[in-house]
Amino acid sequence: MIHVSDKEVVVENYNIDWTRRENCDMIFKFDGRAWNGNILGDKCYRRNACVQSEIILINHQLHSRDKGLDESGNRVWGSDTLYIFTKQGE
Repeated sequence: MIHVSDKEVVVENYNIDWTRRENCDMIFKFDGRAWNGNILGDKCYRRNACVQSEIILINHQLHSRDKGLDESGNRVWGSDTLYIFTKQGE
C-alpha cells in the first residue's frame, strides 16, 4: 500500500507468483464517510476481458463488485451487483 495523502492510498496488485501487475493497482479515496476503491485506469485484463472492480469500506462492512467487459462493453463475467460483507462480532 502506498500512502498518497490522508484521504488517498494506492494498493499495489501482484500476480500469484508475486510479479507486479501495475495495470491492476487500485486507488482508494476517503470521502469523509467511507473508503471508495477502483482500479487505476482501464488496462487491467483477466480472461480476455477488461476488469472493473469497485470496493467500498464503510464501518464494519466491505462492499465489492468485480466484472469483466469485452471490447463492446458487454459483461462477460462477474456481477453488476455489489456484494456486502459484514464483520461479525469481536
